[in-house]
Amino acid sequence: MLVKTGANWKLTTRRTSASHREKVVSSSRSKRTGAGNSETQRHKRTRTATIGDQRLAIPSRHSAFRLLAWQSLSLTLENARPVSVSLQGISCCLTLRPAQRGELAQRTRGGSFIGLDFHLPKTTDLLVAIRKGVDLIEDFLSAVALVEGAPLRAIEPVQVARAYESSSSLHRYTFVSFLPLIHNHWIKPISSATINRVRRLVAHWDGLDTGTRLRRAARHFRRAIGTSDDLAAFQNAYMGLEAMEKPLAQAMNIPPGVEELQGRCANCGATYTRRKTVLAGVRAYVRGDVHPATTSAERQKEWKELSSLRQELFHGLADTSELENRGQKSLPAAMHYLHDAICCQSHAHDLEFPRFKLARPPRQLIMMGAFTANELGPLQNWAPLFDTPDMHWVRHKRYGIVPEYRLRNRAVRNVRARFFWLKGPLSLASEARLEAAKWESG
Repeated sequence: MLVKTGANWKLTTRRTSASHREKVVSSSRSKRTGAGNSETQRHKRTRTATIGDQRLAIPSRHSAFRLLAWQSLSLTLENARPVSVSLQGISCCLTLRPAQRGELAQRTRGGSFIGLDFHLPKTTDLLVAIRKGVDLIEDFLSAVALVEGAPLRAIEPVQVARAYESSSSLHRYTFVSFLPLIHNHWIKPISSATINRVRRLVAHWDGLDTGTRLRRAARHFRRAIGTSDDLAAFQNAYMGLEAMEKPLAQAMNIPPGVEELQGRCANCGATYTRRKTVLAGVRAYVRGDVHPATTSAERQKEWKELSSLRQELFHGLADTSELENRGQKSLPAAMHYLHDAICCQSHAHDLEFPRFKLARPPRQLIMMGAFTANELGPLQNWAPLFDTPDMHWVRHKRYGIVPEYRLRNRAVRNVRARFFWLKGPLSLASEARLEAAKWESG
């Protein structure tokens, strides 16, 4: 596809407009069917990247990358020129600027663009480079938050460009741009039957001695299902299970929060009881001890994985980058058990199901391709390559409701690009794990 310089054009993806991507898991009650952070090797021979006015010296066999990211708090540097800083052993130039020009708009609408020039080996995957660049920005902004106390927010990548060496004044770049896909509507109306079930649930919460814990667990469930980050959602789900410990333990007539182990003194032979802190009620529920007919090796394995992931995540025993895949896989099971435990203890057994549908946010849509330009210009002035006014949902004769974009090229030349869906979260994305998006231009 060729995008003409300065032209307006419209993309309509042919993907259907299901309100959210659903992960479907079934429990054993039916059959539950960054680049590494290694030190960058320094080479004596360096060259100058043609990425902009700030000449970034990079090692040989490395490529220059430029990342543009966004976060919702408006902030700026006292000196607008880029900051030179070493992050994770990588020489970088970084700049911050408000997304809005006037102070009133900055207060009302907020937002900041963060530009980063850095280098990685030439063979680096573009999506891996984005992930690494975001990681570097995370380090910088985390340090700023510690020093300044500024309540900085989550970072969202906007685009990345990789520069290629050229003997002429015109240089070739490959790029990835992230396209916003906004879906703020739940397409299924709340029915009268749902309202009646809601009335019964909250009535039980008011009438039961355990109602306070049931409310707390239900709020953790709501926070988890509305959180796009899988690890953060898992944390909320597990805290919901912890809130259910006492009701579940009492229902099974076992001591809540402890496990009693019998032992015998090796010296005198006297017997003793040791009390070990553990989620005894939750463990028994997940493993199926309440209904022995439902106990299975798979449920035992799930409990071990949920408990292990919680330990490593909450106590910082492993880097979050190492846990992303496990969080994505374990979240549906944690949410399933939390959902059914709340419904069981709320006497709403008709809401317990052997199979569980978990709604997750829609997948990320990206545009990936190449273009030519003299240079990308000063880092502090680098803006999105394409103007992307708010996307719209429109009706398509063949595919129903689909997203529509109007994009304006910002004077880069010979743009060739294609559109893709990420198959999973950015933390696990690579060029090999992309799904081509169906689209048509208008």
